[in-house]
Amino acid sequence: MTTAVGAGDADPTELAFLEDRIAVNEGQPQTFGSQIRCSRGVARPATPIKDAAQVGQRREDVGLEPLADYLAELDELCASEQ
Repeated sequence: MTTAVGAGDADPTELAFLEDRIAVNEGQPQTFGSQIRCSRGVARPATPIKDAAQVGQRREDVGLEPLADYLAELDELCASEQ
């Protein structure tokens, strides 16, 4: 799969979401923090983020927005689900 990203045949953000989804489904820490759960109207990562201090750089490297911005956008969705 990563070969397809390197060849330009796949979007690196899609791979990041897929990697995180698999990790969450397996109960493992996620790499990019893309999978969230709503908790009392607030968006939170569904599982811990491995090496959280570097998540911003990893997200930037694949073209994802900063985690804080992503969570703020999803807070609106979570608030409407209460």
